[in-house]
Amino acid sequence: MDRELASSTTTRILPAWPPAVFTIPQAPGFEDWDPVGANKNYDTAGFVASCRANRVKPHVAQNDGRGGGSAIDGRKTRWAGYAINQRKRKCIEHVFGWSKTVDRIRQAMYRGRERVEQLFLLTQAAYNLTRMRTLAGKAA
Repeated sequence: MDRELASSTTTRILPAWPPAVFTIPQAPGFEDWDPVGANKNYDTAGFVASCRANRVKPHVAQNDGRGGGSAIDGRKTRWAGYAINQRKRKCIEHVFGWSKTVDRIRQAMYRGRERVEQLFLLTQAAYNLTRMRTLAGKAA
């Protein structure tokens, strides 16, 4: 897999807990009704309504255990794209979770973009080697 460390100014970074009102900066390359993925902490009526008001598709994981039910209704979950998004996000999160656990990506020990980028790329290369070993073992 190809990976690149990108600046946070080119992506949509969501805070740890859902805000009451959600605004999206008009970054170059983003168009109306682009999807934004979020975990189940963002499954609130205010966040979903703010996404729709800002012309953004909320691909939020459903939180069915919450009192009052999920804010994501059948309009979103009936589409195949929603289910694909949920599966792909799990695969991507697995890579970053592995990187945080095995290597020092959780809190970089280096200064400077170049050195942090080298650490990131080496960590992802190690993940790729580990994954190749696992796949080779399954094929044999």
